[in-house]
Amino acid sequence: MLKSGETLSGTVQIGTEHRGGVAIEWQAEIKLSCSESTGRQRTVGLDAIPVGLLLFRLSISGEEVLCHSNGHRTFLSAGQNHVAVRAAMKERRMICRPVTGIILNLWEDWNLNDMNAGCAHQNYVTKLTGDEPEIGEMCEVCGFRYGYDFLVRPLPDKTVEQIEGLLR
Repeated sequence: MLKSGETLSGTVQIGTEHRGGVAIEWQAEIKLSCSESTGRQRTVGLDAIPVGLLLFRLSISGEEVLCHSNGHRTFLSAGQNHVAVRAAMKERRMICRPVTGIILNLWEDWNLNDMNAGCAHQNYVTKLTGDEPEIGEMCEVCGFRYGYDFLVRPLPDKTVEQIEGLLR
């Protein structure tokens, strides 16, 4: 497992799509970093995180790459395109790698796990309805004002090990 100050990153191929006679490679840039809590962070449950506790941060972004017959590669899109990847899978336009589903689930569930604008209650409502609260909107349960702080959803050890397994 990573130690404080360490980062593990890599590019993982997640699928190939054929469009108009050309191959489009989809890949995920995955970065897992580890740091010690400063004591200022709080979880989405609004619990203080003790000083020195190891915190893991997951960052995933996708890339859509056109593969030319001469070996050159042209980047078509990059960023938070997991919805496009999911759509290509659902419509059976993509030949997926065995890890595609795992990466998409990690991406959708844990990407930027240390940058949550809402508390657990607000995140739950957003997941159910698809509507995010307005900046400053107060949670009816705990009083947290949406967007006034970034809250952490600590990665479970099992999830950290799964990510490390993908990257090693």
